[in-house]
Amino acid sequence: MRFLKYDFKKDIKGGVIVILYIVTTAMLSVGIANLNRTKLVKERLMDPVNKEDVKKKQSLEGNVKRWFEDNF
Repeated sequence: MRFLKYDFKKDIKGGVIVILYIVTTAMLSVGIANLNRTKLVKERLMDPVNKEDVKKKQSLEGNVKRWFEDNF
């Protein structure tokens, strides 16, 4: 009813436009994601990260557990 109150015409052209918009948006999203993915792969091949170079950060949970064990 709301659709008809605004005097939108119920025809095939409007439905096709909506479907084309959805398909175009999906295709562009996949295409851009693919470009970004290839860019990331190239960057990783140029400068790989070694596990030895990355230091592990202390977690807050570990600090809280250690504090609890020391105090209680």
